[in-house]
Amino acid sequence: MTTKELRKAQGVLAAHIKTQHQTHKELQRGIKHNPEDTFSQRIARLEPIYKIMHGWQDARKEFRHRHIGYSLARGRTMEQIEKPSEENKKVNAELIAQYKAEYEAAFAEGRAAYEARRASAVRAGA
Repeated sequence: MTTKELRKAQGVLAAHIKTQHQTHKELQRGIKHNPEDTFSQRIARLEPIYKIMHGWQDARKEFRHRHIGYSLARGRTMEQIEKPSEENKKVNAELIAQYKAEYEAAFAEGRAAYEARRASAVRAGA
């Protein structure tokens, strides 16, 4: 994959997170508590919210790790990427290393393609 394709996928993931968040909010607002409901009826009513919330949290985690991997591949430090605080949860170093390697491969592929185009332009001009 090229760097452009990876960045576009990151944008799609961000849009997906945003729509999931909006859907989650709308579903939460639509739930009315009925004291006469049985436990299974309450669970059945809340199940769509839990499914969306679970997918939303997974997408947020993936987005964060991809962003950190991309930034590290570009030469940033963790202090520049995220401000240290107690609220920031620990990141999965293996996942970040995997995404960083993916971006570095895309950068190398892009550089090789650029050099090939430049060399052919020089040969064509000479």
